[in-house]
Amino acid sequence: MLPPVELPVRYYFHVKDGVDSLDEVGSEFADFELVRCELLRFTGELLSQASPNFWDHAPWMVWVTDTSGTTVLSVNISAEVAKSELKSD
Repeated sequence: MLPPVELPVRYYFHVKDGVDSLDEVGSEFADFELVRCELLRFTGELLSQASPNFWDHAPWMVWVTDTSGTTVLSVNISAEVAKSELKSD
């Protein structure tokens, strides 16, 4: 008898970076570990493209929901510049 095959499950990757950007399309994954890896890859890509204003804003959040809308993973990102590094005008 063959082992059961996991069917792909659709997950949605949302971003809050001052504005909520909701993923309405999603991506299918057959393995939850791949969802974790994709969340880290996607978050890294967002950070690599962040503007210098990133340091001046509220924390970001990237979260993943399943088809029922339940959050299954999340990453919270905050950045801070030491006061000693801030220029006084």
